[in-house]
Amino acid sequence: MGQVLYEEDAIKVLDYLTELINDTWERRTNITPIHERKGEIKAKDILNYLPKTNCRDCGLPTCFAFALALLKGQKCLRDCSPLSKSEFAENKDALLKLVQTVGLEE
Repeated sequence: MGQVLYEEDAIKVLDYLTELINDTWERRTNITPIHERKGEIKAKDILNYLPKTNCRDCGLPTCFAFALALLKGQKCLRDCSPLSKSEFAENKDALLKLVQTVGLEE
């Protein structure tokens, strides 16, 4: 759950969460738990593959700030326009694998 600005939005989020929890409870006998821990990555792990141009195309002042925002789920890899250039194709592939291992959005 994240921060909401209006009471109406908070009510919608709470209703969604209530429905999700109740549905999960109803299906609990059909759910197979996964006991593996997702990998943990740090902003530095992401920064190692970023172009490090600090171009600000993503709306942030530095590539490190972008890496932090990516970890928090505030940005996606597609927000980094230099990664779409052919010269960074290998970096982009490595980043895709990295973020997928921890369940972050591409």
